[in-house]
Amino acid sequence: PAAPSESSLLSLARDSLNVLVRSVLLSGSVLALMVAVAPLGAAAVGAHAVVLQLWMVTSYVVDGFADVGTMVGSRLLGAGEERHMRRLTATLLLLGLATGGVAACLMAA
Repeated sequence: PAAPSESSLLSLARDSLNVLVRSVLLSGSVLALMVAVAPLGAAAVGAHAVVLQLWMVTSYVVDGFADVGTMVGSRLLGAGEERHMRRLTATLLLLGLATGGVAACLMAA
């Protein structure tokens, strides 16, 4: 196989940097929130931990929808199936809204 081109390697490095920055910022925000909640006592820290876990599960579910949308959507667009693509978009939108609604209700409880 041919070696990757310089432009494709630069694109990979740029995308990797974006993921790295996103991960560092997400971890930093969790740390900052824990520092802000800690003075409020053990009950507040415990409640924060529960809500954080629910948030993470919700994030994983919605990321799964995004992955499916990318994989199936690219196949549909490549095949020129605009009607099916619109249906997929509407379905994923409803799934995302439903997931957000359930998560919001659970967090409010």
